[in-house]
This record gives sequence, C-alpha cells and structure tokens, in this order.
Amino acid sequence: MAKNIIKKTAIATAVSSAFLATFVNAATLPNATIAPQAAEQVKELASEQKQPSAHMIVLRAATSVDAVASGTYEASSSREMIANVELLQNTMANELSSLDFDAKIIGKTKILAPTLIVQATPEALAKIAKDSRVAKVLPMFDYELHVAATSEYINAKPLIVDGIVTGKGQRVAVLDTGIDYTHKAFGGEGTVEAYNAAQADPTTVNWPQGIVQGGYDFIHEDADPIENDPEVVIPDVDEPTNHGTSSSNSVNGIAPDVELYVYSVCGGGCPSAAQAAALEAAMDPNGDGDISDRVDVMNMSLGGEFGDTYTGGGAQYLIQRAVDLGVNMVISAGNDGDHPFRIGGQTPPNTPNTPNTPN
Repeated sequence: MAKNIIKKTAIATAVSSAFLATFVNAATLPNATIAPQAAEQVKELASEQKQPSAHMIVLRAATSVDAVASGTYEASSSREMIANVELLQNTMANELSSLDFDAKIIGKTKILAPTLIVQATPEALAKIAKDSRVAKVLPMFDYELHVAATSEYINAKPLIVDGIVTGKGQRVAVLDTGIDYTHKAFGGEGTVEAYNAAQADPTTVNWPQGIVQGGYDFIHEDADPIENDPEVVIPDVDEPTNHGTSSSNSVNGIAPDVELYVYSVCGGGCPSAAQAAALEAAMDPNGDGDISDRVDVMNMSLGGEFGDTYTGGGAQYLIQRAVDLGVNMVISAGNDGDHPFRIGGQTPPNTPNTPNTPN
C-alpha cells in the first residue's frame, strides 16, 4: 500500500541543507524572467489572501531561552521559570476571558517564549495588548504541506559511502504528518504486521522505535505520531499521506545515525497552534523542564502558497527564538518547481539564520 512506501522525494531537508551549496550546480537550474509589475501583483495577491487563524500573546516573563542567552542557564532555575510563566499564563487567560467571554486558549508555550495562543475578538486583543504584562500580540497563520522531487539537485550518497557524514550525535526534529516508524528505513521490523499492530493502537507508543527517539501527535493530541491514524478520524484532516515518513527518510537517508524526533503538525492543513506546540516540544523532548536535550536541527517541509518578506507572525517569532538557541531551522522553499514566486516556507529567505531549501 502507498502509505507503507517511502517515496524518494525531498532529499534536501534538515541534514542535507548544510551541503546544498556544494552539490547544486546553479547553471543547471531553470531560469524564469518576470516583469516587475507582475511581481508586485503577485505579492499583493498573496498578502490579501493571508488571514490569521489565531493570535499569539507574548507575555513579559523570563524563559529558559533568555537564561541560555545570558549564560546563566541551570536546569533547576529553568523549572522555576516555567512555573512562573504558567502562573502568568493563568492570570492573563482569566484577563482575556473578562474581555471576551468566548475567547479560546488553543495553545501555550513556556520554553521558547512565554505565550498564549488564542482566538478572540479584535477588540479584546487590542485591549490586552495594552496590558503592562504583555510584550506584543502577533498573528498566527495556518500553512500547508510542501513536497517535491528535488533529489536530483544534490548528490548526497558519497557523503555516506565515504563516511564524511553520518549524523551521529545529532538530534533532528521533523514537524510534518507523522512517521511510519515500523519501516526498515528507521530500524523497524519492516513488515505489514508490525505496521498494522502500530495502527491498531494509534494513541500510545513505547520509545524508542528504531532511530526514532520520541515525538507527539499534535493533530489528534495523543502520544503516537504514527502516520495515517485511522482510529481517530477528523473530517478534511485524515487524508492518506506518507509525506512525513518521506521527509524523515530524507533526513536519515543522508545521515543514518541521527536521533529522530517526529511531531505531527499537519493533517489536511498545518494549524498554527500545532506548529507552536511542536516547536516548543522539540526544545525539551523528554518534557522534564531541562532544555539541555533540545534538538540540533528542525525540519519543516511546509509553508504558504507564496513567499514574501513578512516576518511578524507568531510561528516566525518562535522559530527565531529557536535559532537564537543555536537550533538549525530548515524550511521548505521552491517545491512547486519553475513557478515564479512560489517560494512557500514558514519564513522568507531574509529571515535571520533560517535557510529555506527545496525539501
């Protein structure tokens, strides 16, 4: 069945991005000539279509990221900061409820940044933005999956054969549609029986599963990110896919000794709250409040229909916070081939320290 097969697409993902410049021959890539007027029209259209699905309220509180940046990080103080953030989050959630009785808290982060992810009226958001305990309010956007057969653009096999790169000791998080961790490519049994057994209970899993050390399903809100979750069906969400399995295999196909962490953030679309939750989880995979086990690389093969220069969204804010911690963020771009301005990606190419690659 298609969902048991790993397609050889999207080789230029997390680990491979570091070598992209070496192996891509720019002379062989297709060229496109676009009139400036057309460029402005496309950009204007893209901006008009972008509507936030939620908003991120960034609170004024210290987090583990701040402690790392100042050189004062300790595991014990990290847990204390998390507790302080949680108290402030509860207070501000009550404050928002007083401004908008129907306001919904759909997510929170407390490691990368002290935030509440909410759906509320513009009036309530405008009022709470003026609160002295609030740093800013940012829009949050849903995104879509990106995948393309771009492996012909790089030649990664010699890196493995020659022993130049194996990925040993590197933690890589893949934020996608999940993973078939029973596949042989990830150290699983590689049998239909093993896959069916995993699917029979799609809400629990014992880690590790081969090279997959952990993960979570933020679409169905359960501990098991097994791809294609048939027991819990959400309309317009549970479309059959092997996108996440393919993206993960692109990573370990180039760096076979990596430690993978896989988070389901897409199903039909890629909700902003799921993205934020996974970005946060990757900073503390075992959930003990100590971020010293944070991942080294995060791959997000998802984005918007068009690329632009907008960097003010909540997801972009969290991504930059992760970059400030030294995490390498690799996000899709150019996956629609030779189509002008179909850049995609969570962040535009000029976002600091965040490479957009075909993946």
